[in-house]
Parts: sequence; structure tokens; C-alpha cells
Amino acid sequence: MEETVPTQDVGKFGGLYCLSFAVAQVLAYASAAILPKNTDTEALMTTHAWQFIFGMPLIFYVIQLLISFFYIPYDSPKFYVTNNKEELGLKVIGLVYEDKNTKRIYDYIDRHCERNTSTVTLKQAFTDRKFRKATSVSIWTMIFHEITGFNVIMLYSSTIFESLSESKTG
Repeated sequence: MEETVPTQDVGKFGGLYCLSFAVAQVLAYASAAILPKNTDTEALMTTHAWQFIFGMPLIFYVIQLLISFFYIPYDSPKFYVTNNKEELGLKVIGLVYEDKNTKRIYDYIDRHCERNTSTVTLKQAFTDRKFRKATSVSIWTMIFHEITGFNVIMLYSSTIFESLSESKTG
């Protein structure tokens, strides 16, 4: 984020990043509240709460994708330096860093960065046929990770704690 967001906006994005996690946790707890009890099998079979639980993260993914495409139109300065795109590199450095000596920063990055980096842009990853499959697999992996990971524990936390307390007393 620090390489692609203009300096004056880094604080806003850092705060939004933390706020988004807090909102996601609150939504996870709220989602758990709409689920029927695990002992009510009939309600579990007829509820449509799962559609909300699985659909809600998709809304946030779409918003994040749109922000990535439209608010952050450039790649990182390192990308431009390693791919010998000096004009764009200097432009992005001017947007990101308060230091007006963009050429000095460009030269510093050029001397200190690793050269064997990807030359694929975000736009190419989504539009170029040869990268589309890898991009799709990566996105589905992230979605699968979200569906089966920590969020599931958050969604079912009340049920888990309830069953733990029942097993202690019973």
C-alpha cells in the first residue's frame, strides 16, 4: 500500500484497512446471530442465512477490486524501475513521496531492488488470456480460504461456546 497510495492518503487507507477488519468481525458475529441453533435441524434445512453469509464477503471483494482498478491506477515504483519504465516510475514516485527529487529516489530504488520480479501488471492479470487461469485460481483460493478459515469459526463461535458449556455441565 505504501508504494502505490499517495503520501497524503496513506493515513486514511491505514485507518480504513483497520476499520474494515473491525466491521468484518462485527458482521461475522451478526451473521452468527441469524443462524438457527444447531439442534434445530428443520430450521437449519430451511434457512437462507447461508446465502447472506457467503454473499456478504463477495460484496467486499468487488468493492476492493473496483478501488484497486480506479483509485490506484498505477503499479508500484519498484515495478516501473525494474521494467525500465522511467517516465512512469518518476511520475508515480512524484505522487507517492513528498520528496520532490524524484530522480534521486528512482536511482536509489534502481540500485537497491531485486531484478527478477514479475512483469505482469494487474490489468494483464485479469485481461490477458495466458494469465487469466492463474488469476482465477488465486482468487478462488482466497475465497475458499475465507469460507473455510477464521470466518467459519467466527460465524459459529456462539454455537461452539454453547456446546462447550453444555458438555461441561452435562
